[in-house]
Amino acid sequence: MTYNSIEVMPVWNWNKIHETGDLKYLVIADNYKDIEGQNNEETANIWLDLYQQYIDEFGINNNFKRFMQKKQQLAAKIAEYIASGDKFKLNKINILEIDIKGMVDEKEPQKFGEVVAGVEKFFGFQIDSKALTVQKYYNYIKYIESNVKAHGQAGKK
Repeated sequence: MTYNSIEVMPVWNWNKIHETGDLKYLVIADNYKDIEGQNNEETANIWLDLYQQYIDEFGINNNFKRFMQKKQQLAAKIAEYIASGDKFKLNKINILEIDIKGMVDEKEPQKFGEVVAGVEKFFGFQIDSKALTVQKYYNYIKYIESNVKAHGQAGKK
């Protein structure tokens, strides 16, 4: 049996799949040491469905949107260069490649445990990541982000 909803899937399992790429963490189990052979078409479809649920509820991160826009611009400039042979377009391609590299290298992403610790500190209670659902976890994150934005904007006035 596997998790089929972000409303019930523990965020610990969600994070393990992101860290390892191993879909065995979709299986509802107490111990994952002996579980093998879960990276197949069926579990891949379950994972895609779960990820779509996440996107439907929480959307896509603005940094990721900007990153994908730059990648689209880069693809368009490469196509223009191929079609025209105009060497000047290589300059624009290089600039876009530098921008994209800068977006990737900007900062190392926070580790899951550090984010959980931040959520715990913000709310003043401990979180069991094996019990907290993906949906509730990201609602906590969303609330913290909106709270920080609101306080940051209030301080600018």
